[in-house]
Amino acid sequence: MIGALLFTIGIVVALISAAKLPATGTVSDMLPLYMSAVALSLVGLLLLRCSCLEKKKMLNMSIILFLGLLSYWKNY
Repeated sequence: MIGALLFTIGIVVALISAAKLPATGTVSDMLPLYMSAVALSLVGLLLLRCSCLEKKKMLNMSIILFLGLLSYWKNY
């Protein structure tokens, strides 16, 4: 949940900060904010992905446990 929130906030801030164009030949003063927002969205994406993998791992372990119990009861 926190990963999705960080990802969304990072994308929104990155889009807003990228909208300000610099004068010709100079670097935008919004560049540090943009880079921070991109980093925040990457951290959020990483957290979101890790939580999805944990849920899938837990589901697989539950299925294996259920099938093991089912085979135990069948042989009993």
